[in-house]
Amino acid sequence: MMCKNSVIHFNYTLKGGYKAGNFSDLGKVADMTACIRMCCGRKNCDVAMMLEKNCYAVHCYSDALCKSVHARHSGLLANLSPKLSYITSRNEEGVF
Repeated sequence: MMCKNSVIHFNYTLKGGYKAGNFSDLGKVADMTACIRMCCGRKNCDVAMMLEKNCYAVHCYSDALCKSVHARHSGLLANLSPKLSYITSRNEEGVF
């Protein structure tokens, strides 16, 4: 399945945090490109997100909760070097 994604946002997280949507743990991956590819394989993945080497597929509850925001430089998130990319379209699913 082919899909398109947004640019990769480094040191960003989701406004709603863990309440932004349904997070599915896709395991450890080599890089963000691999995470995006795995997310693309799931029809309900809106955002590919990485924390360290862990990849997550996020099915957003709402656009507002899934807005990207800068991760704070202090605290746990900064050490996890969060990255995210929005899935913008899929060739078999259409644009959503």
